[in-house]
Amino acid sequence: MRRADSRGVADQISVNELDENLRILRSLVPVGTDDIRQIAQKALDDSAIHLFDFLNMLGLPNNVLQELKENHRLLESITPSERLQKVRKLKHVIDNTPTLHALSKDRIHPATSFEDGVPLFFGMDGGSRMPCQGLPLDVLKMVLTGEKLRRELGLTKSIVLGADVITYTNIGRSPGFTREKVDRVIGTEVSILNEVFRRFGFSRWEAIKQSDLEQHFPVEKISRWKKNIEEADSVPFVGGHHYAIEMSDIQLLVPSGVKLGWWIRPLTRDTGYIMDEQPFHARFALVMGLLGKPHATTLLYTHAGSRLLLGDDGLLQKEAPYITYTPDRRLLLSPFEDIKRKLAWSENRGGGLTIPFVRNQMAATVDLFEELVTEIPRHGKTDNEVLANKLQFIVDQGIENDSRLSQMWQEAFPNAV
Repeated sequence: MRRADSRGVADQISVNELDENLRILRSLVPVGTDDIRQIAQKALDDSAIHLFDFLNMLGLPNNVLQELKENHRLLESITPSERLQKVRKLKHVIDNTPTLHALSKDRIHPATSFEDGVPLFFGMDGGSRMPCQGLPLDVLKMVLTGEKLRRELGLTKSIVLGADVITYTNIGRSPGFTREKVDRVIGTEVSILNEVFRRFGFSRWEAIKQSDLEQHFPVEKISRWKKNIEEADSVPFVGGHHYAIEMSDIQLLVPSGVKLGWWIRPLTRDTGYIMDEQPFHARFALVMGLLGKPHATTLLYTHAGSRLLLGDDGLLQKEAPYITYTPDRRLLLSPFEDIKRKLAWSENRGGGLTIPFVRNQMAATVDLFEELVTEIPRHGKTDNEVLANKLQFIVDQGIENDSRLSQMWQEAFPNAV
């Protein structure tokens, strides 16, 4: 691949510390000025280093920015026609799938070899401020969206990674975390999803635990995974060991492929830190640039999950699709879940399906299920009652009448029975 014409020295690249976009970026990632210069220089020297739209947030002078954008155009110009067809189809899917967020179109990597068939994965940890208290039904939004992408684009294997190794890093830092508790939470979630995949007929899907990666990949790849963690840990702005592990997971599972994440809200001057995957993906792009490591990973986003009640401030409470600390205020993928009862309880308090975002996302999830799995009989006197019954059908279809999963759930999530 052609190298850019610039052969400047990194410390000669100016950075506008007053740039508003840089200030916003630094609310997510504490990237230093010298780091930005190094990232820019490495991207100038190697057009295979792709910074996505984060390029526009680095406070770089216009001449450097334009040259980096030319590098991006160069990368896109050598894209095979078969890949371009897949990318056009992907953009169409993003535009027409309500569970996907439009930001996904800005994070399609031109080097992802869609024409050859690539894998997809998403990860789910076991909580941060406390252990996860139940597996939300919203996790199926990610699964069903992923399966939609797999079929439309001809993707290969899809993996859900139960991030027990990352969750272990909370032991001694946050209340309630022990190795036994983490193992129960992640083990239960992985078992539930694998049963869901079996019952839904999703033969290309598998949920695995981070601690079991050595059972799924050869020794040389696991050795590289560990080395990648060490390299990322050496970067000052990586933000913690758990981020370094996540970055290495991407390089192991989808070096050319799709990393599916989730989105809460846009970046603005008033946003502050966002507890979705935008901070991690920004770190990933910038760390890979700083280390001079080209990659071919496309970053896509579903919408976040949400609680069933508005907050005290009257605002929607969005959360990770696969984590909850308030199981009474989320619909759960649980053997014990009574969808109609919980929705009626929340709607009497001004929440549930009376909240447009909740209703729209749950309806979109049902639509995907009916497209990809099976039609659901229509029962109920009102539209909301019909939707509630369909959501219950999906839960029952996935995990009903499984005594092993019921026992595992009770042990992992005793506050959600």
